[in-house]
Formats: sequence, C-alpha cells, structure tokens
Amino acid sequence: MKCSCWLVVVLWLAACASETPPPEAPTASHASSPRKKSRGAKSLSPEQLRRVMNKKSLAMAGCAELSENKDSLSSMTIEFEVGKDGKVSGEHIADGDVDDVLRDCVLGVVRDARFPKSGAATDVSWPLRFRSNQ
Repeated sequence: MKCSCWLVVVLWLAACASETPPPEAPTASHASSPRKKSRGAKSLSPEQLRRVMNKKSLAMAGCAELSENKDSLSSMTIEFEVGKDGKVSGEHIADGDVDDVLRDCVLGVVRDARFPKSGAATDVSWPLRFRSNQ
C-alpha cells in the first residue's frame, strides 16, 4: 500500500531541505488602526508567532490531504491579524492558487489558533510551502 502524505513546511523552517533556498522570515507588525495601538505597546514577536503556527502545521498538512489538487500544491501566503486578546481575525489567502477545499481548511485552522495576549494587535503575513513526502 502506497501512502501519500503531505507536509506543510513553513518557509522560514526549511532546515530539512538543503536544496531549498534560505527562507524569508514571516512578517509581523503593529496593526494600522490608531485605536488599536497604544503608545509603546508591544505586538507579538516572530518567535511567539512561530510557536503557535508550528503547533498548527500538522493540521494544515491534513488540509493538504483533503485538497482536490494534491499533485499541484506548492505554496501560499496567509494574512491575518492577531488582536490584543490573542484571537485571529481577517484571515485570507494573499498569494497562491489553491482550491476552495484547501483554502477553507487552512483558514479554519488559522482562525482557531490562539496566540498569547499582547499590548497591540499584530498583522501577520505567513508563507507556507507544501511538499510531497513521497
């Protein structure tokens, strides 16, 4: 029996694939809305974002298994905002040609993520790369 497994590899975590070019770090910045910012308030750090997103990578790999186009998956960029309370909002696929099943599943995983509370909202752009494990 042949097993077709998909792994989600976050671009900054490409240590497993030596042929992969050096990854870019995901971006995080304060939200642009003045009412959401407090003077001197800190948004989430890249490390805080990585910890939560790493925990979600297995669920996103499961999303790839559900995709109608498993053989043509490659990469996408997800954008979302993490509020001061750690809840996700405004999640959407900013880049990548993915089917509706994969899009809805990945966005659901991101929507359910819970981040640490912070002093300011954090805008996130998170690149993902899907690779076949065959």
